[in-house]
Amino acid sequence: MRRVALPWPKSVMDFGHPLRYTHNELLMMKYETAFALLKGANLRWTDLALADLRQANLQHADLREANLQNAQLQGANLQAAKLEMANLTQASYDHTTQWPDHFDPQLAGAVSE
Repeated sequence: MRRVALPWPKSVMDFGHPLRYTHNELLMMKYETAFALLKGANLRWTDLALADLRQANLQHADLREANLQNAQLQGANLQAAKLEMANLTQASYDHTTQWPDHFDPQLAGAVSE
């Protein structure tokens, strides 16, 4: 079973190490991910449809082939994220969302609010 390291909750650094969640546990929490610190996370093939990723730090995250359909990406930082083959159909973003260089979110199916 694939495991995903998440700094969850925000006070996890008090324990001196990141908590680890299974892929299924991450799916169960996908509606509670606003402000998440997912910098560099391996989220390849992960189902994040309908996820609240507002203000999430996804810099350098591997989101290849991830399902981000209808996800909320307002204010998210996706700089240098790998988005090849990611499903961004109807994912919402705003002017504060930061995308990888040369990435066109509208061509990928995302919608600006």
